[in-house]
Amino acid sequence: MTTEAPASTESTSWARLCALLDPDPEVAHEVTAALAAGAPPWAALIDALDDAGALACLDRADTGDLLVDALGALPRVARARLADTGRPPAPDLRAVVDLDDLDEAIAAARGAIAAVGLDLVALDEGDGDDECLPSWRCAARTRQRWPR
Repeated sequence: MTTEAPASTESTSWARLCALLDPDPEVAHEVTAALAAGAPPWAALIDALDDAGALACLDRADTGDLLVDALGALPRVARARLADTGRPPAPDLRAVVDLDDLDEAIAAARGAIAAVGLDLVALDEGDGDDECLPSWRCAARTRQRWPR
């Protein structure tokens, strides 16, 4: 027998996830509004990340070169290319381009963008049936130290 979590616990959990994925408070606001309206929070999260310019959409069959193109279009990754932070001026994604497996490409890209203080989170929608929605979403976010 399972019980549903209280709405406040669910809202808090979604707010924490939003904060981990993107610092833009509008992301959490959109998800919270969806929860209050009884709408699917996952769809609201995806839309809000996309609106924040933090989302690269890919298909399972895509390869490393398409991942590199998608990541290069994200404002956060583009800014990392221009920032003078004492770190390498751009994530070196050359090794990712030649990878044919998307999972391997995501892992390699995650390592490359870590060098400029970013992280990559792969969000698998799992359905893959809807031609309008890619089955993979990658959110680039600022790296944080995880609590121990």
